[in-house]
Amino acid sequence: MQLDAMLRSLLRHCADPSLPRLYVLYAASSPQFRRQYAVLERYWRNLLPITFHVERQFRSDLLGILGLPLSPDRVPGSPLGRAVHRLSGLRGLVSFVAKPWEFVVFLVDDSVFVRRFSLGHAVQALRSRPQAIGFSLRLGRNTTMCYALDCPQTLPPFTPVEGGIMVFDWTAADCDFGYPLELSSSIYTASTVAGLLSAEEYSNPNTLESRMWVAAADFKMKGRQPALLCYTESVAFCNAVNRVQTTFENRSGDSSGLSATALANSFDSGLRIDTDALSGFTPIACHDDTPFTFVNGSSEDDGQSPCGNDERERQRGDALEVCESTALTTCHRDSTGTPED
Repeated sequence: MQLDAMLRSLLRHCADPSLPRLYVLYAASSPQFRRQYAVLERYWRNLLPITFHVERQFRSDLLGILGLPLSPDRVPGSPLGRAVHRLSGLRGLVSFVAKPWEFVVFLVDDSVFVRRFSLGHAVQALRSRPQAIGFSLRLGRNTTMCYALDCPQTLPPFTPVEGGIMVFDWTAADCDFGYPLELSSSIYTASTVAGLLSAEEYSNPNTLESRMWVAAADFKMKGRQPALLCYTESVAFCNAVNRVQTTFENRSGDSSGLSATALANSFDSGLRIDTDALSGFTPIACHDDTPFTFVNGSSEDDGQSPCGNDERERQRGDALEVCESTALTTCHRDSTGTPED
């Protein structure tokens, strides 16, 4: 249900979602969840360049999707994807990478996009600023609270760049503004994350992000890439209405009607999350637990875009070729797996 909402909001608000390749890495623990992923795959492959991949071993699967080797001494030069390293036992996985890629966007199933943005413009801004560690889609002048710590956070001094994009020094910032490496909605160059992903050991999205936090501290200590880009107003946030993992006691909503099981049952009844209701929403934090509203999704099972054909053609006309070298990866696990937050 939440994965569908993330994709629906991405399709609606991103000016160029048809250009990057999107990979969904998921784990299902029951026939109900497996069947629902199959429904989503049939529906979304008609609308986006998307590949669904069943998780077998999280680290190996992620590295395979991105065309990265299992050990850091095999990481190729820039751009990263020129040499695809085939992993034993995972034939077919690495073949998803059809061309070199320079950037990766990490997303999770409870990410929700709320306003129009251009991935191409964001990538171009990142490409032209090698001192930037990444581009956060979840930060902006509006994110004055840290949801995880339940406290206010100080806005850092921003420097306007262009087209509503700003840059700031994340090494001197606090809370979310000082947390540059994360999985929920940020863009990174391949050269920034390749060594990290291959060098570290991790078994799920949570442990990967904890390794990224340690890596960020190393970046800070060495004075590497102290800049972080973002939009003036955040274009995405994580709607943490539930928590399905026990690795970390992360803050989340606790409504029984929005549990993973309840959402799965609603999905089977034909309901879908109404992402239009969140369009234009301005969160005060990178995370929130705003209750969802639902609509009947049966009319959309014909494979038509939620935005309409005219809107999709207009969005394709706005897209930039720079996005063609970008891979989007989203991780999702159901009620017994380890989620992203």
